[in-house]
Amino acid sequence: ACLCDFGGTLEADGATWQDRFFALYEKHGLHPDREVFRQAFYAADDSLTEGGAIAGAGLQETLETQGERLWKALGLRDDRDRVRAIAADFLGGMKWYVERNRPLLLSLSGCYDLGIVSNFYGNLDKVFEDLGIRDLFPCIIDSSRVGVLKPDARIFQAALDRMGVRPE
Repeated sequence: ACLCDFGGTLEADGATWQDRFFALYEKHGLHPDREVFRQAFYAADDSLTEGGAIAGAGLQETLETQGERLWKALGLRDDRDRVRAIAADFLGGMKWYVERNRPLLLSLSGCYDLGIVSNFYGNLDKVFEDLGIRDLFPCIIDSSRVGVLKPDARIFQAALDRMGVRPE
């Protein structure tokens, strides 16, 4: 078995979502203070797990909702078109990395049972469907669904239990 992360890994070569959103804000002519942006990002990100805010949402809706909440947390004037353009750029980048990584994932899936362990928003299954890689990962553990965040060992144990694999 092989457990992977999602959220800056399979779809971004190690760049965090915060860093990617920051770069896209700059690309779209906005230049927020980095520390102010960091705090706003975490506030927006945390709000996505509250009360199942985006449970069942697809990838595009997830990115747009996160973008809108980040925009609001930064105190920017309403500009839905710009928020959507930033989300679209973010999504385009994700899809590019996933497609580039698809041959590797296919090769790995031929040798290993693949699983995902991610601190996410409760909709990771739908996100993987939208990216066209759900079938490569028989086990997807979304922290919002199991109630435990990485690095707590229980989230990894949940994946191992679901896969029928011992940690050794």
